[in-house]
Amino acid sequence: MRRRVLFASLILVLALVSCNIEKTSMVTGAYSSNPFLTPVEVIPEPAGEEVSFLLISDEHIGRTSGGASHNLTNLYAFMDEEEFPFAVSLGDLTDDGRITDAVSSFINNIEDRTGCFLQCVGNHDRHTYGSNYATRLENSHLSMCRYVCGDLSMYVLDNSTRTFTEKQFEWLEEALKADTSKYKIFFAHENLCAGTNLSNTQVMIGFADVAELNKMFSLMEKYKVGLLFTGHSHSGNEVYNSPQGNYAEYNICSFVKTTNFFEPGDRWYKVTVNLTNGKTTVKGYNGTTQQVETNKVFNLPS
Repeated sequence: MRRRVLFASLILVLALVSCNIEKTSMVTGAYSSNPFLTPVEVIPEPAGEEVSFLLISDEHIGRTSGGASHNLTNLYAFMDEEEFPFAVSLGDLTDDGRITDAVSSFINNIEDRTGCFLQCVGNHDRHTYGSNYATRLENSHLSMCRYVCGDLSMYVLDNSTRTFTEKQFEWLEEALKADTSKYKIFFAHENLCAGTNLSNTQVMIGFADVAELNKMFSLMEKYKVGLLFTGHSHSGNEVYNSPQGNYAEYNICSFVKTTNFFEPGDRWYKVTVNLTNGKTTVKGYNGTTQQVETNKVFNLPS
């Protein structure tokens, strides 16, 4: 009996070790050097003291079951009216990782209307159909990247395998030390802390373990990163504010809408950052009515 228990324990340990190695290689294997050190400029010089961009998450293009729907016509009309200089997707743009005609059409429509599309990798983008979408971003060195817009630095991070990995944290801190931008924002797919109505009671219901939470929030505190936007939970619209109130995680709603009562979906967001005083307004729109349903304000530290 003891031998069986010992053997089972050994198998479990080996499985966990293998899993960690695989996760590390999947997240950082496409990069031979720090991808955050050389920023990509989204627009040469912002017009005025404010910049606005589209924020969207969990599009799940390709999902046809469960009553899933996408208000693409409304979204494109909204973008045409707003004329955003860039857009951000927080991941799970695909439902199964495949780059289908529908996926390509969606990406092309966003890029044609903005000129720059920042894209996080989601866990669905790594599904076992070849993970083509995730691989495409990694091969372009865009699955982990830093973008700048005037005095605003924006970091696209990858926690699509339930971890940022120590290497990504190492690269991130190296870049933050050298980053002279006045304001900083993080983007990632999986929610760390915010994500349910229990979040603000300090009950951690996100997908990060305590070590990752502490590491991420300590970096945000130390290097004055005011906002972390996350998706993944679909229900969203939850905010975790730091005890000192100098940084926050905002977990947003999904764009895909299903018949599931717990997945309201059908949402997109307009984020406006004042590059002079750091005031950041996040308006959440109902994709069907195109009306503002949520309006949250954050103050980015400088």
